[in-house]
Amino acid sequence: MTETTYTSDSEMDDPNKITDAASCLDYLKRREVFLYKMMNDPSHKAMLYFLEVLMNSDSPITVDQLAARFSHKSFSMEMRNACGGGSPDGLREFLQRYPSLFNIKPNGQVTSVAIELPGVDSNFDGLSD
Repeated sequence: MTETTYTSDSEMDDPNKITDAASCLDYLKRREVFLYKMMNDPSHKAMLYFLEVLMNSDSPITVDQLAARFSHKSFSMEMRNACGGGSPDGLREFLQRYPSLFNIKPNGQVTSVAIELPGVDSNFDGLSD
């Protein structure tokens, strides 16, 4: 059996390159390792946590309100450290690393890009852009 060498995982995204059982098994093992590492990454867990909070919220949430959730029992110390140590400024920087998921308005309001609340403008509770 010959061993196939790939220069990157993106080469394995082409199903035409998976031509036999060995290359199929190699592809699946690579993906399994990638997903396992991602699942256990504290920054990935934190990103998913804040995305869930926003999705379950009926009203706009600010960076400060999200930062107050650092003390929640399901938010680990590793997750807090991945978000800049638990400060609102660190959280803002963390969320800005995911512009396709989070939108931070000048007034501090955070929304998920995928779930912008219809009819909610940027003014709420007296805050303005």
